[in-house]
Amino acid sequence: MDALRRQSAHLGKEHPGPPPPIDPVARAELDTAMRSIGDQHREPFLLIEVFGLSYREAAEVLQLPVGTVKSRMHRARLALCRALAIEEDAGGM
Repeated sequence: MDALRRQSAHLGKEHPGPPPPIDPVARAELDTAMRSIGDQHREPFLLIEVFGLSYREAAEVLQLPVGTVKSRMHRARLALCRALAIEEDAGGM
């Protein structure tokens, strides 16, 4: 997520240049983890963590109460942590 956040921040700067490299293995693991969570949790997560929207802005985009966005973010983070832990456990065998 940090690499994606840096890339998004980099794209918003006035000085164009190549985006920072993203580890392909980490990207694949994150992609797999993101696919493991449902749309209702993935959408607010992407809006807030990747695109940098505030909870209020994400709530407006999704036409949801802010509290709902917060609870979905919490569940998304838990699901991603679980999915990434499973990936890590499977890779360590």
